[in-house]
Amino acid sequence: MMVMALGMIALLWIIVSGFAGSSVRDLQLAQRALASERAQWAAEAGASLAIQALSKDPGYRPPTEDIGMTRGSETYQVQLFQAGSAPIKIPTGTVYLLSTGKDRTGTQRKVGVVVRLSSEAKSLLSFSVFAEKLDLSGGCYIDSFDSTIGPFPRGSAANVATNSTKPGSIEIGGGSWIQGSIQVGPGGQTGLGRPTTSTKKSDNVVWKDWQCWSLSESAMDKPLEFPPVASPPAGKEDLKVKWDGADIAPGAYGKLDANGGGEVRLTGGTYVFESIKLTGGAKLSFSGDKPAVIYVTKDFDLSGGILNNTSKSPKNLLFMLAEDVKAKITGGAQTFAVIYGPQAEVELK
Repeated sequence: MMVMALGMIALLWIIVSGFAGSSVRDLQLAQRALASERAQWAAEAGASLAIQALSKDPGYRPPTEDIGMTRGSETYQVQLFQAGSAPIKIPTGTVYLLSTGKDRTGTQRKVGVVVRLSSEAKSLLSFSVFAEKLDLSGGCYIDSFDSTIGPFPRGSAANVATNSTKPGSIEIGGGSWIQGSIQVGPGGQTGLGRPTTSTKKSDNVVWKDWQCWSLSESAMDKPLEFPPVASPPAGKEDLKVKWDGADIAPGAYGKLDANGGGEVRLTGGTYVFESIKLTGGAKLSFSGDKPAVIYVTKDFDLSGGILNNTSKSPKNLLFMLAEDVKAKITGGAQTFAVIYGPQAEVELK
């Protein structure tokens, strides 16, 4: 019996030892897999950050030393290769990013990315409104959407910007709001997207009533270099539109004055006006699929009328406001337009 018992104990010891050895190997494999995943994450993070940096500055060059992750002990290092010196063949006009991630155990993983550098100029449609001074009041709002889908669902790209750092350069009151970000000049003081109290008369570049909001506020690293409006010369013919309305062909005009509920109907093409003024419920309407570009050289007053863009595509109705133009715009329930006036003073109601 004693011999049999000892035999059973030996057998059990062999089985337990086998299980223990298998568990240790499984644990080691799991640790190696986790280290490899951590190194992979670090490599992907380094590549992603380098791509972001290149999108802002095509001349960006990554640091030569290892960079630590914000959380954890992993690091990454990114190398940038031009066409001709890259370890793989890449097309002209591209660069090759090789990001090496390293886990705390020394495990390494690499990620390679080919990035095409673009020299295209920044679109004027990057901002819904870009002006030196903006006054948004009377329950007015600035929104965005994908025109291939329709006005809904609401977007978050109705961004507004100014190079100014003066307090109150952008003033939002009367329940108005912006479904996008607000950017101000470098060094300008900013506040919260949704302040709990009024920021008017403060040192902030953006003044808001307590019930007014935007998605965010921030200061730019450098001023935006959008060019001033170079308007063609206005014409000498003044236009007066009354209750019966009028169809206006593209061309250069003097003053456009519409009143008595009259409708000014525009189509695609280029218009130049010395001034535009709508009173008495007059309407400025656009229809068609070819954009209308409207230059204004002096005054732009739509406070007594409304805009009506039947295409519902903002890029089809583009207002170009020359230097020192003072603009008052009443949008109505739904206005789809782009207003560009980096040296203009714009008031939206």
